[in-house]
Amino acid sequence: MKKISSSLLLYFAIVLIAGCVDLQKVNDFSSASVKSIQGFESLSYSYKQASADVAKLECLNKQQLTIDSQLYHSELSNLADSQTTLLYNSIKAFFSALTNLSSNSLTTYKYDTLSKALIKAKFADSTANSYAHLANILTRAIADEYRKHHIKKFIKEAAPDIIILLNTLISTLDNDLKGRIETVKARARDFYTGVYDTTRSGYERIELSREYNSEIESLNNIESKISVYTRGLGKIVTAFKQLSDNIDRVSADDLKKILSTYISNINDIISEFNKLKK
Repeated sequence: MKKISSSLLLYFAIVLIAGCVDLQKVNDFSSASVKSIQGFESLSYSYKQASADVAKLECLNKQQLTIDSQLYHSELSNLADSQTTLLYNSIKAFFSALTNLSSNSLTTYKYDTLSKALIKAKFADSTANSYAHLANILTRAIADEYRKHHIKKFIKEAAPDIIILLNTLISTLDNDLKGRIETVKARARDFYTGVYDTTRSGYERIELSREYNSEIESLNNIESKISVYTRGLGKIVTAFKQLSDNIDRVSADDLKKILSTYISNINDIISEFNKLKK
């Protein structure tokens, strides 16, 4: 019997390792995640916009001619927007890299730009450390340290960090940005109530009521979009944790079933989000 060459043995070992993961299903999951994550670009609201809306309403309420520029160009709001965008770009970059790796392609993302932006941002230590570690993993992916047959290592190494970044983005939008929107709604209520109470004309009252309810409806719609968007992020967190926790424990078929459910859930949320965009 002829001896099998070491290179041939290595080839079969690679095929065996790759076979432990359903790469197509991982690709489907990461692709759906990217689509869901990109919904951030359609939220159409920001900390700066919230500050501007509050400043305009306070200007109207005080019957001032000009808006307080310090409120309109809030440094804190600009910083919050830049940090939120950095989080979004980092998360999108990771799942784009996972999509490319699971299809045996290499990603070409400018991580140096993100790293420089991180230096200026003021994240909590855990978030900053997670970003730095994730950036290192992605850099190695670009340098071709990770191949298709090493995708399990890529997923497991990145899991703690990407989950922290996802949860940070969820909290930022669900708690902080929606809190700002509630402040805008409260200022609008104060302004329109004051004007309404001093208005005697029935027609003018009807117009004020129409304007007020239109503004509140618009803000409620933005809050609904944020809620649906962060629900999608939450599904990605749960799915990725399931993937990283079980990638060495269950069969490829079982992992495929786990991911299939989450892919379906994520796609349903994407459809729901797209309806709110209209």
